[in-house]
Amino acid sequence: GKFVVIEKCSIYGGSAEKLVLKVDFSGSASGEFYLTGRPVYDPVRRLLKLDQLEYDIRSRNMMLRSAEWMFSGRILKELQQYAQVEITTYEAMLRQRINESLNSEIRKGVRMQGNMEAVNIEKIYPFPEALVVRFHSKGNLDILINDLSF
Repeated sequence: GKFVVIEKCSIYGGSAEKLVLKVDFSGSASGEFYLTGRPVYDPVRRLLKLDQLEYDIRSRNMMLRSAEWMFSGRILKELQQYAQVEITTYEAMLRQRINESLNSEIRKGVRMQGNMEAVNIEKIYPFPEALVVRFHSKGNLDILINDLSF
């Protein structure tokens, strides 16, 4: 039987609200192919996943010419299971960085003290140069003014 070994995956911003997944592979054939998918956040499982995973048009054309067996839905179905990442640690890191920023001196005599309790992702916007995540947060912020000299 034929087989595929995924060697490396890279993710890029695409267009039309899609991300591009570059997959380097070896096995019965070797090379690279590209998949596209829509980033979706699952707030219950705290997962960022790629839905509607499909071959990029260039990869589809290449596979139809050279490795038609790879174009079967079986490979896409397998990859779909792994096209996700748990983001709990990233949310914690974001909260920590924001809390550090909230607890700082803005200028001499003016200080912020605050705490962000929760971060909830609302929407994900893929762009070629970045993945923009829109979220709302819950917390508190106090501004302490000890001295205002101009």
